[in-house]
Amino acid sequence: MLFIAFGLIFGIAAAGIALFAPEALPNIDTPSLKDSLTGSFLNPEKEKIYSGEFTADLDFTGLSLRDVGKISASTSGPNSLSVNSEKLEFSDASLDVEEFSGDLSIADDLSLSGKSAEASVNGIRVTPQLGNLNLDGTLNYNSITLDLSLEEFSYDASGTLITGEDELELRDNTLVLAGFSGTFSVENKRLVISGTAVNIKIE
Repeated sequence: MLFIAFGLIFGIAAAGIALFAPEALPNIDTPSLKDSLTGSFLNPEKEKIYSGEFTADLDFTGLSLRDVGKISASTSGPNSLSVNSEKLEFSDASLDVEEFSGDLSIADDLSLSGKSAEASVNGIRVTPQLGNLNLDGTLNYNSITLDLSLEEFSYDASGTLITGEDELELRDNTLVLAGFSGTFSVENKRLVISGTAVNIKIE
């Protein structure tokens, strides 16, 4: 009798476990659920990889680059630029530098040291008699636009990235570009990157 009662109790307990076992959780890879979890925000635990056209609007924390195609800057205040060892002074002017090769850095001011095929200030061309222009100086600016191509580029910042139908929010992420062609624009402490890239990765 004890043996039979024990068997009945055990059977009922097992059945209870089966009756009250939770249902299996849905698959996280289901597209609708996956989209609802990520939404328009970046999941920092996963890398996102894209390609093609994109625009990024980011906090500006400074840039250091080499060999950019074209520099267009709106300068402010008195500025002095060394051109082939001669001082070129101007104020509140537009500066265009073509085919720049050398070092360029942008922070609170614009610093450049290198060579250019041609430069102009307020539309007045400064051309070398022979060879390239040697440029060196640090300038105050209101805005800067760079036309350039980069094999590789990485930038740590917060902001937004729009590519295809996706709009993602970056929060202290690293934007990594490969095979980039387009523009960098700096104004009011914002960096706007627009163009195409073979590979766009967020880390």
